[in-house]
Amino acid sequence: MQGILRSHYKLVEEYLNKLQQENLVNPCYPSCEIILQHKEKLSEIYKNYREAFEQMAIIINQFEEHKQSVRRLITLQKKKKKEVLKTINEHSKTLFEAKEESILSL
Repeated sequence: MQGILRSHYKLVEEYLNKLQQENLVNPCYPSCEIILQHKEKLSEIYKNYREAFEQMAIIINQFEEHKQSVRRLITLQKKKKKEVLKTINEHSKTLFEAKEESILSL
């Protein structure tokens, strides 16, 4: 995705300002009205771009927060799995020792 660089926006705005100044000194085509329409359109485009950019930043932040939440869930799941395996191993060891004792007592 390619963005609109602020410097490019300013450059186009400068071009329109120069056209407007030249038109005031030596009225010719394009008319001041057309230049003003272009300036308004340029401002509108950049305003919409900035709003979309800000919205995208919000969405990206939401994604990053969600990703961290998922990572925490994975970490918790791994810890619980280790605890369960440890408990199973301890019980297995206890059962094995109990069976071993019962066999020896026979």
